[in-house]
Amino acid sequence: MNSIQQEKHILESNGGMFCLTSHKVRFNSIRGGSGSVVSIMLEHVTSCEIAKRSNPIFLVLAALAFVVGGIVSAKAEETAPLIIGIIVAVVFVVFYFATRSQVLAVSSPSSRITIDTKDIPLEKVLQVIDEVEAAKDRRLVAISRT
Repeated sequence: MNSIQQEKHILESNGGMFCLTSHKVRFNSIRGGSGSVVSIMLEHVTSCEIAKRSNPIFLVLAALAFVVGGIVSAKAEETAPLIIGIIVAVVFVVFYFATRSQVLAVSSPSSRITIDTKDIPLEKVLQVIDEVEAAKDRRLVAISRT
C-alpha cells in the first residue's frame, strides 16, 4: 500500500488485508479468483458496526423433527422414527451453527467495508472499532487545525 504524506500505520490484521492508518481504512478482499480493494478516508467514516446473524429457523426445524419423530415412534411403537427424527434434528442444529456469522462493517456515504469476523473474539473486534473511532477523531482534529 502506498502511503500518503505523513501517514502512519496504526493497525493491520488478516495478513494485511485490513489496514488502518492515520488517514484511511483499507480492505483488500480476494475470494475465489475475484477481488476488490475498498479504501475509506477516515473523515468520511460514518459508522462502525458489528452484526451477528443466525438462522433460528434451523433450531425450530430441529425441535420439530425431534417431536415428530417421537410422536410417530410412539404411535407406531417402533424406535426407527425416533432415531430418524434425532438424526434430522442433529443435521438442522449443525446447519444452524454452520450458518451463523459475525461481520465488522465500516461505512461511509458511498462505500462499505465488510469483514467476516466469525472466528475472532468479540473483544478484539470491539478493539478494532475503538481504534477506528480514535483514529477518526485524531484525523478530524488534525484537519481542523489546517
